[in-house]
Amino acid sequence: MGRITHVKSIDKQKTPLCVVDERYNNHVSKRRKRRIPRYIKYIVYGFIIYCFVSFAVGGYQILHIKKEIKQLEAKHEEFLLQQRALEDELNSLQNPEVIEKLARESLGMVKKGETLVVPALPEKGIPKPNNINIGEIKD
Repeated sequence: MGRITHVKSIDKQKTPLCVVDERYNNHVSKRRKRRIPRYIKYIVYGFIIYCFVSFAVGGYQILHIKKEIKQLEAKHEEFLLQQRALEDELNSLQNPEVIEKLARESLGMVKKGETLVVPALPEKGIPKPNNINIGEIKD
């Protein structure tokens, strides 16, 4: 029992090719009866679609954040350049010669014992002090 044996027919009539015991037939029939219900298939398909959409949205967000990071890094570099320029200007303003030149030209200050001579044209009135660029002073 339980052994499968092949039987060859001599008379070419339709005879069973093998003999199978009942335990095997019950096992096969149970296997055929097991079908996945449709609602479980729909749940699985829905979950797969949900995962795909979540993955796509996550990928889009990552690309958007990477683009934003690049923009912020560019702004950071720009601010670093601006900071270096301001530090250079601050260092140049620490020089006593530059301070004196700024005081004389833009504020109209004089040393003790000096007299300030301001050329005035009758039509234009008295000139106002000039704003001086740091680049002009360094020259």
